[in-house]
Amino acid sequence: MFKKTLAILFCLYICFSSQAEATKVEKNTLGTNYSKLKVDNLPIGNTISLKKLVNLPLIVTNNANHSIYVEFSSSVPTKSPEGYQPLKDISWITFDITSATLTAHSKIEVDVQIKIPDDEDLFGSKLHTYLNVHKKPLGRSGFQFGLLMTSHLFFSIAPERNDEALAKALESTTDANFIIQPDRVELFDIKAGQKVDVVNENNEKIVLKNESSKKQTYLLNLVDPKTTLVKPELDSQPRYDVDNVKIKPEEITLNPGKQRDIKIKINVPDTVDFKKGKLLYMLSITSGVPKGAIQQYLRIYLNPKDKTNPEKSKMFLEKK
Repeated sequence: MFKKTLAILFCLYICFSSQAEATKVEKNTLGTNYSKLKVDNLPIGNTISLKKLVNLPLIVTNNANHSIYVEFSSSVPTKSPEGYQPLKDISWITFDITSATLTAHSKIEVDVQIKIPDDEDLFGSKLHTYLNVHKKPLGRSGFQFGLLMTSHLFFSIAPERNDEALAKALESTTDANFIIQPDRVELFDIKAGQKVDVVNENNEKIVLKNESSKKQTYLLNLVDPKTTLVKPELDSQPRYDVDNVKIKPEEITLNPGKQRDIKIKINVPDTVDFKKGKLLYMLSITSGVPKGAIQQYLRIYLNPKDKTNPEKSKMFLEKK
């Protein structure tokens, strides 16, 4: 008998892979709400819709001032964590659409489905696959590049048939969807010993919004990037200075559709060596039932470089 509530673990982990041969860098304008996604106790012989089961369709956002073309696919992982096996038959994973053109500043919802064969040999299996969003050039002149955003889907197969439990789960969806805007912040011209207020590129505070249909409580805390699956950018150094980071509030309750600003202050250590790269701090936001069923990360990069004057940044680093 199926005794556990179907639960989902959702952690923000985005890998970027550019396909450009040019040296000019174009600002990343593609965003998704998927990173690390975990669903447990799925029944054999069923096609599971993540949108229907947990109210978490794949949402792809185009933040550019022009249209973009994207394709959706799955692929076999190069490496799976302990306890999981790579899903070698990617035909199990389907999307209700396989490609789309997004106009400027628009978004699209895509339903990801898992088709599980009716095979009792699968009982208790724990599988891992990649979900890919591939941005491709769309008939514009000038510099362009492709961008691949890859997220991880982990799922386990129930140890016995549990169609009845699946039906009940679909009747009362696990709805704890929320967003953190933005999910990545980079602040420039930062110096050792400086006190930093974390804001977005428009000098606005970070916003947490309840996207679910129920009142939700969220817990916010600093995490050690080294303990997560997030791959730091190449020119960065992960930091976990708990005493130097203040988050207010650390617990937030929001009604459906409501949002709230998050205040984050970081005291940059006097001893930090920016020659080793910019600093990476990570904030964890959890919600859902059971506790922490859905988790997202906010990545905060503190960069010593002057965003508008690279030569000034070079001089600053050389003096250090």
